[in-house]
Amino acid sequence: MFQVELEDGTCLDAYKHRWTRCYFHLSQGGRAYSYVWRDDDHRDASYREIEPDAAIQAVFADWECCSPTVTERTALRVALRKARAK
Repeated sequence: MFQVELEDGTCLDAYKHRWTRCYFHLSQGGRAYSYVWRDDDHRDASYREIEPDAAIQAVFADWECCSPTVTERTALRVALRKARAK
């Protein structure tokens, strides 16, 4: 969807899931990030590094409403296993 350059020079690529509409932010080095609001007015936000499996889980948190297929469920389990192994 877009790229972001952090203050330290890290470049992030933002991917949006087509069903959940949630973003997955991944550095070019393979690290995962979360976009975090710092205040209730949503005027101040930043990115923080998170575990890859937590980033994947966040993107797919509400995907049950989309009736994923057995193949899609299996692919998610495999992706989570690989992310945890790193």
